[in-house]
Amino acid sequence: MVTIKDIAEKTGFSRGTVDRALHGRPGVNPQTVRVVMQVAAEMGYKANTAGVLLAARKKPTRIGCLLPDVGNDFFRDVMNGLAAAQKELSCYGLSLTVKHLRGFDEKKHLKGIDELLEDGCTALLLTTINSRRIRERIDELIDQGIPVACINTDVPSSKRLFYVGTDYYKSGRTIAGLLSMMAKTPQKIMIFTGSFDIFGHNERIRGFLECLAENSIGHEVLCQEQTLDDNIIGYKSACALFSDHPDVTTVFIVAGGVYGVCKALVESGLPAKPHVFSFDDIPDTVRYLKDGVIDATVTQWPYDQGYQGVKRLFDAIIEKNGNTNFVPRNRNLILSPLIYIKENIRSGSDTMEAL
Repeated sequence: MVTIKDIAEKTGFSRGTVDRALHGRPGVNPQTVRVVMQVAAEMGYKANTAGVLLAARKKPTRIGCLLPDVGNDFFRDVMNGLAAAQKELSCYGLSLTVKHLRGFDEKKHLKGIDELLEDGCTALLLTTINSRRIRERIDELIDQGIPVACINTDVPSSKRLFYVGTDYYKSGRTIAGLLSMMAKTPQKIMIFTGSFDIFGHNERIRGFLECLAENSIGHEVLCQEQTLDDNIIGYKSACALFSDHPDVTTVFIVAGGVYGVCKALVESGLPAKPHVFSFDDIPDTVRYLKDGVIDATVTQWPYDQGYQGVKRLFDAIIEKNGNTNFVPRNRNLILSPLIYIKENIRSGSDTMEAL
């Protein structure tokens, strides 16, 4: 554990100077403060927050969570993680307000952010789109001193403090790797994504296509269709596309809408079943894995996204409150994807074990 003494020895400043610099007390040259803060960050210094935690009980913290979870079963476990973290930290005055949205409409996401702030939230945990206006809004809030972090999908070019979730690019490559082991002929591929404005969805597609090319798997992308994580939209789109392209050999479901796409596939009467790949282990996915419609799915630890997102944001808030010269540490948490297939579904259960 790095101490003030360690930083003093590294910088050549006295312990008193280092202590004052770390805690924003007066009488320290600004250049000295910058040096101390930089060295502290590089060494992984973590302040003794006991006093700050005690103070937090007297000044409650409310974190606003924005989730596009309406009609999307994936976020059920994210919500469970959020609730667990809130319960654990409630003794320190932490509470959560969750704004539930359907889909990825930019105006609704911006309005949701503003409504959370109007409700008295002093920090934000977002699952949102990677658009210019969203990035600008996040940057504005950070510049105003409001901590903002992302879970599930990132807004990487913004000033957000950190991201908790999977490496979407690696997840896409994982699906391509599975297809490369199965495919013996050039593939005709349909891609059903959630939204072209979601960074993570686009990264999955990029990883998938780049890995296929690297593995010299011949392929033609027949279409890239948005489902907006909606089963009805996915079903209608897939019905039309399967009718237009009965020669499809691979269906890549990048995000939500799994039930709709798979239902359309089952009803399509295609001459040969295509390879089908999806993400997550929601009940619809499990069902179609058991039925042999989906070949494999890759999951992303939703509970941990919610739990670790809240915990890490609260830690950042505590550090910021205890230090007027706050320099945010890297709290990114990249969760490794897990592969699930029909053979590792627990008998009689809608949950699965890691392969």
